[in-house]
Amino acid sequence: MRVVPNVAEEMEPIEAAIRDEFLPALFGGDLTVSEDLRELLALSVKSAGLGIPDPTKVARRCHETSKRCCEQLTESLLTGEPLSYADHRQSVVAGCAAARKMKKEGEEAVVARLKAKATKAEGYRLDRGKKTGAWLTAMPSFQNDTLLSAQEFRDNLRLRFGLLPLGLQLKCGGCGAKFTVNHALSCKKGGLIGIRHNDSANEWGNLCGQ
Repeated sequence: MRVVPNVAEEMEPIEAAIRDEFLPALFGGDLTVSEDLRELLALSVKSAGLGIPDPTKVARRCHETSKRCCEQLTESLLTGEPLSYADHRQSVVAGCAAARKMKKEGEEAVVARLKAKATKAEGYRLDRGKKTGAWLTAMPSFQNDTLLSAQEFRDNLRLRFGLLPLGLQLKCGGCGAKFTVNHALSCKKGGLIGIRHNDSANEWGNLCGQ
């Protein structure tokens, strides 16, 4: 995309593989990727997305950015004039800054459009998504306890984008009520409250043992 112009159409098989194979495997289950969801997933993590761009839509922008960053280098190669590293560096910095600005403005426009036709709850979820994506970019580490199992990763990913976790049980094991995500977060007899308390107690005991 960066070195060859007009390759957006050539990227269509890659996008088809991302949409039809990779994303369903990533989320798990029988996932149908709608246009709105695909647009959201293409956004950066800081914009409530997942950072998986659509190559058919970013190819032209990537090529234009590359051309701008390499202006001085290209001119030196074509004319045979000595390359000024300072000028080349300035072109790279300016080109990257312009690309970041354009990308940010584009993502803000996409989020605003999605929020305009979303429900109130979906709008809140989009706002939360901008502030709660650090776990997606954290380096997996045993020492820092940032490793997630496949199920934990998929559950968190599906909740982030408003999808139900896979294999959700019908009734709460603590009180017998109908089991939902909200019930799991609030049930005093079962669900995540008891698990969080137990995790804290176990971590404290482990630290005391050390």
